[in-house]
Amino acid sequence: MATTEPTNLVASSEVLDDVRDRVRDQLADSYARTEINLEELERRLDLLWSAQDVDSVEQLVGDLPSAAPLGLQPASAIPTLTPAPLSASPETASINVVLGEAQRNGIWIPARHNRVRAILAAVTIDLREAQLAHGTTIFDLNVVLGEVAFLVPPGLPLTMQCDVILAEVGDHRSSAPPRTGAARVLVTGRAVLGQIVIVERLPGEGWLASKRRRRLERKNRRSDRKKQLGAGSP
Repeated sequence: MATTEPTNLVASSEVLDDVRDRVRDQLADSYARTEINLEELERRLDLLWSAQDVDSVEQLVGDLPSAAPLGLQPASAIPTLTPAPLSASPETASINVVLGEAQRNGIWIPARHNRVRAILAAVTIDLREAQLAHGTTIFDLNVVLGEVAFLVPPGLPLTMQCDVILAEVGDHRSSAPPRTGAARVLVTGRAVLGQIVIVERLPGEGWLASKRRRRLERKNRRSDRKKQLGAGSP
């Protein structure tokens, strides 16, 4: 005769898994707020997966200042984006994503100081049609087990000054000369066990078209250098 697992045990297991997921999110959030360091985060995550009851799991965030009651708000309810108004460039704006995805693209006006937090999440910031303010636009990143990707037009002056801990930074821009204008971008912050990517594309340009354009640009630059060397020969 086939046996089935008692209903109360199944329910208890589901409750424990649900609490584990929410405590994991709170630990990642506390690390992003610098309430705990990387070593403490790893220690608590180890205890999280070995805990066998709800009380033991809840105790892992009971002493953290930012820990909210576990029944109040699931991670999926956290707002993912504070959009910038199109009428003027605001001073500050935030993109906060936990266990999800967010993107900002099209014609939009970034704030002068943008705080971007990606915890177990993916954020795409498309600057190809963005109306950047004069001076420096700052993107301050806090990436934990996530990815932030910048899509930029050729020649946009963008400088990266990020701390990277067990993470990866990929800069896939060409050697196009900086375009004229008073707007520039500074990316600061940190990435832990995550990724920051910079991809250069024209507005509306896909990956294949971008690859072909860069190949043609390299060919034209080589041709120009040969012409310059030929013109300088006696």
